[in-house]
Formats: sequence, C-alpha cells, structure tokens
Amino acid sequence: MRILVSTKSVFVLPALLWWVALYPGRLGYDYALLARIIREGEQTSWWGATFFWLFKFTTFDGRYLGIISLISLLSLAHAIHYFISSIVTRDDSRNKLTLLFLFTPFFGVFGANVSHDVFQTAGVILLTSTLIRLRKQNSQGYSPTLQLCLSSAYLTTTQYGLSIFLIVVIFLVRRYLFSSVLSICLGISLYAIANLAVVAESDMTIRKEFYLRNMILIDLKCIAQHDEAEISDGEWAYLETYAPIESWKEKISCASPDGLAFPLALEENSRPLELSLIKTAFNIAIRQPAIPLMSHIQRSRVALPPPFFQAPDNQVELDVTKPIGINTNTALQSGPGLLHPSIDDEILARRPAVLRPLEMFVLMPAFLINQASWFWSWGGLWLYPMFFLILGLLRKNIQSVLIVFVPTLLLHFVIFIVGPSSIGRYVMSTIIMGLVSTLVLLNRLVKRIA
Repeated sequence: MRILVSTKSVFVLPALLWWVALYPGRLGYDYALLARIIREGEQTSWWGATFFWLFKFTTFDGRYLGIISLISLLSLAHAIHYFISSIVTRDDSRNKLTLLFLFTPFFGVFGANVSHDVFQTAGVILLTSTLIRLRKQNSQGYSPTLQLCLSSAYLTTTQYGLSIFLIVVIFLVRRYLFSSVLSICLGISLYAIANLAVVAESDMTIRKEFYLRNMILIDLKCIAQHDEAEISDGEWAYLETYAPIESWKEKISCASPDGLAFPLALEENSRPLELSLIKTAFNIAIRQPAIPLMSHIQRSRVALPPPFFQAPDNQVELDVTKPIGINTNTALQSGPGLLHPSIDDEILARRPAVLRPLEMFVLMPAFLINQASWFWSWGGLWLYPMFFLILGLLRKNIQSVLIVFVPTLLLHFVIFIVGPSSIGRYVMSTIIMGLVSTLVLLNRLVKRIA
C-alpha cells in the first residue's frame, strides 16, 4: 500500500476493487436499450456516436459489460486524482484524500455505471483541473496536452460535451497553441468520424433532428395546459395540426419532458422543425413568459443553486405517514436517485454468485446516499464549496476563478436550456468536485482549530 500511495497510480487499486465488487458493472434503462439496439444489428447516435462505438466494441456487440465498466472506473478515477493533485500540494495529503474519496460510492457505484455521463464527468473534471493548473502556472508531473486530449475525447461521448470543450479551449489557444490545437483537432475528428459511421438511426430512439422541435413543443404544452393561457383561435388551430386540443390541455407535471411528450405522441410524429412553429411558440411564450421559464427551472433543479431555487426530488418518499415502498419497487425508487444500483438487462446481468454478498455490502452505502438524493444530487448546492476553495487557491483573483468555472457553468447553463430532467448524474462533475472541495476545506478548518 505504501508503494501505491507514493505513486500517481494511487487511483488504480480502488478502481479495481470496485470493479470486482460490482462485477461486471451497472447498467440503467437507457443503456440497456442501447445494448438491445446493438444486439439487433441497429445503430444510433442518440447517446453520442462516439459512445455508441465505444459501447459496441467493448461490450462485444452488447453481450459483455466488464471491459467498458473497468474503462469507465479507471477514467473517472484518474480524473478525480488529477483534480485532487491540482488543489492539494503535499504528496501524502493528496494521496490520502484520493484513497478516501475513491472508496466512497460517489466514485465506485457511479463509475461502475456504464453511461456516457461518467465520461462527461471525467472530461469536465479534467478540463477544470487543467485550467486550475494553468492559472496557477503549475503543471508539475502532468502534461496539460495529454489531459486536454483526454478531456476532448471524453466529452465527445455526449451531445453537447464537445461544444463545452471547444468554447473553453479557444481561450487557451494564444498561450498554449500546440496543446489547444491538438486537443481540438482530436475532438472534432473523433466526433465527425463517429457520426459519419452511423449510417442509419434506429427506430427505437428519437431521431436527433426532432430534438429541438420537441423541446419547443414541450414548452408549448406547459403553457397550453394552463387554464388562463392567452392563445388565439388561430394559434389553437395551428397547435391542433400537431395534436388534438384535449391532448394540449391535459394537465401534466412540467418537471418531466417525457411526461409532457407522451400526450402529444411526439415519438410517432415525423414532422420536421418548421419556422411557423418557432414563430407561434415565440408569440405564445412572450405573453406568459413565467410558465416556460418555470418549466425549465423545474427540469433543471439539480443545476440551480440554493436559496434561489428549490431542491431536486428525492428518490425515496419523504412522507413518513405513508407505508414504506408503497407503489414503488424494492429499491424504493419513487423519484430520481443518484447512484443506479442494478443491471437492467438480463443478458448483461449474469455475474458470479460468489460476489453477491460483496455486491450487497457495497450497495448499502449507495442506498443511504440515494435515500437523501435531494441533497447529494443537488449540483447547484455543491457549487459553493468548490467556489470558495478555488477562490482561495487562486488568491481571490476573480477573473481566474471565473475562467476555471467556465466548463461547469456552461454545463449547468446547457442543462437549464435543454431541461432534460432534474437528475443528478448530469451534474456529477460538480457534485464530485464540490464534495472533494468540502473535504479539503474541512481538513483546513480542523488544522486551524487544532
């Protein structure tokens, strides 16, 4: 252990232990669907074309989970260690902190989940860490070129990750020309080649060209179902070309885009985005702007900070007067959790029975986190410790602090605009960096008191 702690490979051991404990990994509903698409010989870029090809090749056409879950764990472990090494100077302190954090479910259970969110998390953490080092003018022991290239590759696995990377790295081109150009070229090349290789989208996923159209229609649904919405007869006639008035007026929570899309039958509608839809939506929205604004707030609560915005929903029902688990599964999932505990695919769920006791042992702390997911998954809350740590680290240079925060702020802004749902995994990079920052700040406080 002493040898491992003294090297930059300190993150490898925890990653391997989590991999064994949760072998062959974890898999949520979306990626179980992706595995099924691949097994049926179809293709999709819905979860990112780069991630599609990575998943296809490393799972041997959707039939084995172990390799990609190990890659996922090692990628995230390296990113976390790099972040800790960027904010803690002493070797013994940062190695102890790395080991401490990597033995928590925030790393292990999340990292073992096969998802492009893990790679996005690793990419944002690497990018933020590199910005910290460059603002501190300290890249000791690490190549910023390598970290930027890794970040670029990771962020191509999501639909908007590469855009965040390009916006950030453009600011570095003047001072770090070679690193910036190389990482930009790598990211663009990976993204382009992966997307060109997807020759036909699967019918089992929503086609990307309808995504913006659906976003507009979902916002319109939130407005149209309001009893006092100001919508003219001509506008109602236009909305009826998409769905009956009864569907538009059916009362649905605006916190879930899937719930709003269902009455409009958007998945069955192949009508392209039209300029007339944009004009109609704009005219309706400006007459009652609070409704679409609030709908985006509800769908992005994980990204918005207190006390200005409310907390996200909790996985477990908080009303203690109700029987435990009523109308839920045995994992008590009545709302969105943070750490997914299962493998939602029968073919990929095969694992040695001898590991089941160890699996149960490591998943119990994950449940304790999920039963208070409103707190742990609130990325907007974890912005605060991250901000105060970096503010002190960069000697209260606000300009440098803002530059370091650009990847995170862009991510939160995109989540607010897109409004995918208030789910913690979308802002896991903020949660992890905020938790690590909290540990560092608490350690400093204890030393001062002592």
